[in-house]
Amino acid sequence: MTADEQMSAPDAQAGVQGTNEEANAELSLERLNDRSAYQACFGCGARNAAGLQLAFRLEGDEIVTEFTPERRFQGFPTVLHGGIIATLLD
Repeated sequence: MTADEQMSAPDAQAGVQGTNEEANAELSLERLNDRSAYQACFGCGARNAAGLQLAFRLEGDEIVTEFTPERRFQGFPTVLHGGIIATLLD
């Protein structure tokens, strides 16, 4: 590869950022949250009474949600079950 063909680090980063910005522009609440008739996902299904019922939103270039665990999700007293933590991170 010649010097003319190589991208400098700032140029390469700008290309990645441009890709992220384009992807973020395509995100919408409909794509972040299940609006289908199914809605039974344990993590985000609005019709799953036993699930977490997470709702996601776009803040800048991050997708965020808020979650306050109920007592039924503890593994040991006052400790959130690891499976719930894994679901949140997924």
